[in-house]
Amino acid sequence: MTKLKLKTMKNISKKIIHLLIFTFLLSATASARTYEKEGTIERKFDIKKNTRIEFTNKNSDLQIHTWNKQAVKLECYYKIRSNNEEDIETVLEALEQLGVMQSSSTLSIKTSIFSNVHSVVFSGVINKIVATLSDGPVVNLKGFKVEYVLTLPDNHDFLLKQKYSDVNMSNYAGNLELDLYDVDFRGGKLPNTTSLKAKYSSFYLGSLGDCVVDIYDTDVEVESMGDLDLKSKYSKFEAGHVGAVVIDSYDDKFYLTELKSIEGNSKYSDFEIGSIEFGDLDLYDCDITGKNCGKLKMVAKYSGIIFDNIDIFEFPSCYDNKVTANYVGEFSTISKYTEFEFGRIAGMIDFETYDDKLLVERIDEDFYFININGKYAKVELNFSGSPQYFLDVDFKYTKHDLPDDVLFSNLETKSSKFIASGRTEGLRKADEVKISKDDAGIRKANIGKITIEQYDGTLTIKH
Repeated sequence: MTKLKLKTMKNISKKIIHLLIFTFLLSATASARTYEKEGTIERKFDIKKNTRIEFTNKNSDLQIHTWNKQAVKLECYYKIRSNNEEDIETVLEALEQLGVMQSSSTLSIKTSIFSNVHSVVFSGVINKIVATLSDGPVVNLKGFKVEYVLTLPDNHDFLLKQKYSDVNMSNYAGNLELDLYDVDFRGGKLPNTTSLKAKYSSFYLGSLGDCVVDIYDTDVEVESMGDLDLKSKYSKFEAGHVGAVVIDSYDDKFYLTELKSIEGNSKYSDFEIGSIEFGDLDLYDCDITGKNCGKLKMVAKYSGIIFDNIDIFEFPSCYDNKVTANYVGEFSTISKYTEFEFGRIAGMIDFETYDDKLLVERIDEDFYFININGKYAKVELNFSGSPQYFLDVDFKYTKHDLPDDVLFSNLETKSSKFIASGRTEGLRKADEVKISKDDAGIRKANIGKITIEQYDGTLTIKH
């Protein structure tokens, strides 16, 4: 073959290749064309005064407003992008077709057009969004944004079910139920919220009323609310003002600034609480810090308990805890392996102990009664002033340091025992004991009574 023919064939081949490349690029450019539509769809529903409103929404942000009309208005704001114009039309048809059921007593609206949405990522960038519509078709989108605005009268029973989106809600006076999944909810004053159920969500609320709350891996922050009935796991609950609190908690965090009372059970949770009238808690491996408490009843294991002041402190089952309080009026416990440290005891100690440590820095001189019965305990009691009391002791293998001004009789000191009855100097057996109560209900006496039965361990009494 001559050189001329070879050159001619090479030129023809180059032209064909160039033509094919141009055709491919033109086709790719055409296929990569992006279509976009945006607009608003509006629906309005007249309702009666007693109509219950139910609204279900998924994958679309929601704003909720109120007005003075006896009707519900729903506005849908959309913006959709796709390489396929038919896919956009398919989505718009789905948006137009709301799931509506209406009767004289109920208006139910369902707007969840997508049953499943996932992104296809290429080189770290979202290449497309594949969405399955609720009625079956699958569409490929470059992007979509659908936001609903729901306007309704604020005096109706209202149930909101929401998933995978954000909600902003203004003040609402009607009875409200919330059922949310993976939602960021911001609301105003919602004083008649009766039920709040949520997973993987967050709440920032102005106020709630008396409310039953069931949350999982959810954060709630509310300025004030009524009584709280709470079941929670892996969550955080923060309230400025709250009424009576009942909890069933697992691995949560609580920040309750002002509350009336708290009761229930918890595992692996942390508490920071303010002043309360009453507490009744069953704790396992928890930490609780509190301010003032009128009466606190507690069962606990492996926990840390710190309070400023407790008037009546009942601890019927205490195991391997660390307990600290600045002030306790009356204290009673059945305990093992726990460290107790109190700044001041005003009236009474009833301590059944096994291998505990008890340190009281100051006991009021007009205390009422102290009873200690235990094994292997380390006890140190420091009295203020010049207390007057009767003292009965029964020690075995116990190291003891007792005040010099206590006079003993009926002594038995054989076989590592020390058994005796005594009283402070100046006190006669016939002296009358007078008992009274202070304003907090703490018993006080002109003459106190101390009874100690101890096996091994140490006991120190100083004044």
